[in-house]
Amino acid sequence: MESDEIKDVFTRSAEDLLRYSLHEGGISEAVTDVTSYESIGGGHFLLKLDSPLDETSGLVLYLGEDPIPSENGTNYGFPFFDRRTRTLALEVINPCISGIIESQHPVLSLVSDLTFLIQNVREYYSEFGDLVRIPEREPVRGDTPCRFPSDFQPSSEQRNAVNSILTSSMSYIWGAPGTGKTQMVLATSIMDYLSRGGKVAVIAPTNNSVEQVLRGLMKAVSADETFSALIDPRKDILRLGSATEDFVADHPELCESTGIDALVHRLTKELCLYRDLIRIKGYATVKERLEVLSGMYAVNAPSGETRPVEEEVLAVLSKERRFRRLKLGPERIGPLLEKLTRSERSKKALSESAGYTVGKLESLAEDLVQRIEYLEAVKGSADVSTARIIACTPQVYIGRFVPKGVDGGDRPSFDVDHIFVDEAGYCSAVLALVLYANHVPVTFLGDHKQLPPVFPVEEEYLKRVTGKDGFMQYAFLWDLSAIYCEDILRRSIADLEEMYSSSEDPVFERTSRVDLTCSHRFGRNLGELLDRYVYHNGISGSGDHPLEIVCIDVKCPPRTERVNRPEAMAVKEYVETVLGRDDEFCILTPYKHQIAVLKEVMPAYADTNIITVHRSQGREWDTVIMSVQDGEGIDRDVPLRFTSSRSDTGMKVMNTAVSRAKRRLVMVCDRSFWLSQEDEMVSGLVSDGVCGEVYSYSEETGLVCNDRTVRR
Repeated sequence: MESDEIKDVFTRSAEDLLRYSLHEGGISEAVTDVTSYESIGGGHFLLKLDSPLDETSGLVLYLGEDPIPSENGTNYGFPFFDRRTRTLALEVINPCISGIIESQHPVLSLVSDLTFLIQNVREYYSEFGDLVRIPEREPVRGDTPCRFPSDFQPSSEQRNAVNSILTSSMSYIWGAPGTGKTQMVLATSIMDYLSRGGKVAVIAPTNNSVEQVLRGLMKAVSADETFSALIDPRKDILRLGSATEDFVADHPELCESTGIDALVHRLTKELCLYRDLIRIKGYATVKERLEVLSGMYAVNAPSGETRPVEEEVLAVLSKERRFRRLKLGPERIGPLLEKLTRSERSKKALSESAGYTVGKLESLAEDLVQRIEYLEAVKGSADVSTARIIACTPQVYIGRFVPKGVDGGDRPSFDVDHIFVDEAGYCSAVLALVLYANHVPVTFLGDHKQLPPVFPVEEEYLKRVTGKDGFMQYAFLWDLSAIYCEDILRRSIADLEEMYSSSEDPVFERTSRVDLTCSHRFGRNLGELLDRYVYHNGISGSGDHPLEIVCIDVKCPPRTERVNRPEAMAVKEYVETVLGRDDEFCILTPYKHQIAVLKEVMPAYADTNIITVHRSQGREWDTVIMSVQDGEGIDRDVPLRFTSSRSDTGMKVMNTAVSRAKRRLVMVCDRSFWLSQEDEMVSGLVSDGVCGEVYSYSEETGLVCNDRTVRR
């Protein structure tokens, strides 16, 4: 499509979706209540939520019943979120809004609503859509050979991938996990730009995926002296948008200062709590000495005997401001004991729940002091005008920037020389296409054999209205992934409608595509299995420590819902008896009903470790436990809806689950059923040639491995 047509078509598609949301109730909303909040000054608030968030993009603040649009981040933003404590930092930029919150204390809630994202996208295409076109300018580089990380020996494919990026206006690097997309290809390409004084952007579809790619980049930089000499992370890298607390803690120098300030405030409150508990635990000893002193007063003991005890009590209590002028005497003991007892009572629950000795609490408090000092010391100094690497989601880009070379007033121009989009297969084409308004080279990295972006309008409905003049005719464009951008830029809208209706793969003519086909994460057997069921491009495994695959064999009685309680119980026993206390793990399943059962069985992990496969995109864990759920006895029209690799969706679900695991994949399923299924990826994963350790589980025996009960 030509630029003017892109502007018109995408603006109309957004307007149709807004009408669909308003009149058809088609765009779902998720409401998160704010249970409490406090002001920490300067328009910043800490919100306590009733449930965890997966993503802050598209999050809308409600004051009572009234939605407050973010207005592209000019009203408010969310600098960081801690999933474990359900704490969200809110930065209110509009003083009127912060004034209302501080003076009226309204009930707050948060709504994840695509309506506001659609409005922002509509406005961006309406304003800048006619700038979107195929980049004409190719990368410009000298004759100096490209330098790869010193600890790695690049393969010919990886060399070709870097060369493709550095010589093409559009490129796509396709590879499974472990093929070197980030730490070899992306890092090398970025460092080549920086060595020549360039500036780049790293875009990823979710906050988690932004942080994942930055972690990989930082690992590559820190391992190579030449790369380390090229970049000062505090000055040169800026991660925009809502950071997780883990990322702020690990890489505060990369984050915006507002997120660090909010985290420091929360840690300071935690430090005060520990100090309160230390003080309260000291009250027990003080009360004992006061009882002794009371007895001494009762018998008129001489002052030479009472003075040492008085000094011992005052030495402890005088550390608190309220006791600094305290004087002791016979008539003061009773009121003082009552005051100390009230203080103990007010903190009793906290003291009991902590369950720590004074020594342990002092150690924790000291750790927090050091952590706060560290965060304050390493706070980065980069801003969008000085940073050489800008990392964010497409939503943040749309909200904060105007295209390169455009005067945006308060919104800065996106002044970069190359744009890299990681996890491109999971990024929406509608969001990725706006990046082409900058007229600089664009590189996609990813794996389009994993799950595509989630769009809340059913594909069946979209295909029914696609190609027919009228309402929602162009809405299908929102269901395409970023790898279709060239097709959108080069083909007619009629061709695109036909491609979508026929579920055709993208066609790359102007885009330079390189496949990375050797993964160090997979062993030979798993590589062959993935090539057979997923990639069909000769992918192989070469890892010295390949992914370990474990199976837990579980039988489930007949059922009509996608719920498998025996599998949930097997997962629970495996987590409690096999995994180490510090193991990093996640429990995945394709179905929301099975999620509910898993959370019921393991409430301690409900907020942090149990999610659907669809929501795991852009994240990785050492151990992934996959509750397949489907098997013999499921009475559904499509019994293996998200688990059969014979369907495109099932194949992508299973491949995504495998790809989330870094060290170990645990398949929890009816093994005998799946082994009886021909030409299925699950059967291959749990077969003797690929699967290592095999457990079995039943309610009677518990978890058993090699005829040995793990624990009952």
